[in-house]
Amino acid sequence: MSKTQFNALHKKRFGQYFSGEKVADMLFSLLPKNQEWKTVVDPMVGIGDMLMSVQHCTSVPLMLGVEIDETVAKDCTERVPNATIVNGDAFKTPELVTNEG
Repeated sequence: MSKTQFNALHKKRFGQYFSGEKVADMLFSLLPKNQEWKTVVDPMVGIGDMLMSVQHCTSVPLMLGVEIDETVAKDCTERVPNATIVNGDAFKTPELVTNEG
């Protein structure tokens, strides 16, 4: 099995589709401009595209991402070092509840 085939099967197994920076930036641009964000959670963070867009805020909020795929979670941690990335199931992760809500 080639590496490309392995990667395709791996992504299919985890249902992975990474949004990409362009989509993440577009979605973030739709949010109110004068809103101050204290906490941002991405429950299926992948490689961190959405959290990367959040860094455009004037004051970067507490950022938390949850990723079930251990390899991808490690990649995200390196890509977005100012976020807390949890390797786990977003439906069962107690770290999603913060003091801020």
